[in-house]
Amino acid sequence: MLLVRHGRTALNAGDRLRGRLDPPLDRVGLAEVRRTAQALAGQSLLAVFCSPLRRAVQTAEAICRVANLGEPRLREELLDRDYGDWAGEPESEVIEQWGSIDAAPGIESRASVADRAGRLLAGRRPLLERGNIAFVTHDAVLRELVGTVAARTDLQDHHFRTAGWSVIERVGPDEWRLLAMDRTAREPEGQERS
Repeated sequence: MLLVRHGRTALNAGDRLRGRLDPPLDRVGLAEVRRTAQALAGQSLLAVFCSPLRRAVQTAEAICRVANLGEPRLREELLDRDYGDWAGEPESEVIEQWGSIDAAPGIESRASVADRAGRLLAGRRPLLERGNIAFVTHDAVLRELVGTVAARTDLQDHHFRTAGWSVIERVGPDEWRLLAMDRTAREPEGQERS
């Protein structure tokens, strides 16, 4: 199973909370996604599921094209964390004011994010038993999924890189092993990143 974060948007570049806002990938994000799709080309994917937000859909579509799959399957459970009125605000300012994102009022709880994403994985169990699937989602969702599946409690402050991916292998009915976390495709030599 691949857990993939969408490519960069202007809000990512500005370190602003995205949540349910729906910006497209920026120029850097489009390049990241192309490299990631190529890097994942040999994964023999059966399906790609993604958040319905545009940045995740654009990322998933690139992966589907390279994998010769149809359209990605949109799933509400993979939506970004709901930051309420804080969406679009600089993350650092919210943390400075409230001490943490979790303490700010009106923000979806981490437990809620983990619950909805976990339900999606549980519902895909028969498909996961048949082969490899990619889930394209958001940083906050990845923290909960990787943390739960890999039994990691140290990811609360980890930020998964845009267009990065983690690889998780199922080793038992309810047992998983983290094979790789937060990998990214390298930029060609001499290419400038902005």
